[in-house]
Amino acid sequence: MIVFPSKKHPYQFYLPERDVFTFAGLWSKCVLPDKSEYYSFTILTTNPNRLTSEVHDRMPVILSEEDSKYWMDMDQNPNDLLELLTPYPADAMDAYEISMVINNVRNEGEESLCRL
Repeated sequence: MIVFPSKKHPYQFYLPERDVFTFAGLWSKCVLPDKSEYYSFTILTTNPNRLTSEVHDRMPVILSEEDSKYWMDMDQNPNDLLELLTPYPADAMDAYEISMVINNVRNEGEESLCRL
């Protein structure tokens, strides 16, 4: 069991069984009057699971490997994809406290994600 001493402190959430995973997201392309292109991107969020609710009131939609293929299939009906917008199982995730260094945009590098 993870004890989160403070909601104001940063945490690294991860999936122990997956090195790489997919967030559900949306993108759009807008062609401006001067013919230049503007791209917009967003990560979709959902209600938090039992683990993430200790830190925040929402979490990104994390897709299973199978669901990520379904999500990226351009032939899918968008309404059918709504069922994927659910919290990832808390028992398939883990977390650890990281350095406050990450809370400053001027800080870069791996030290931002160092465990405490």
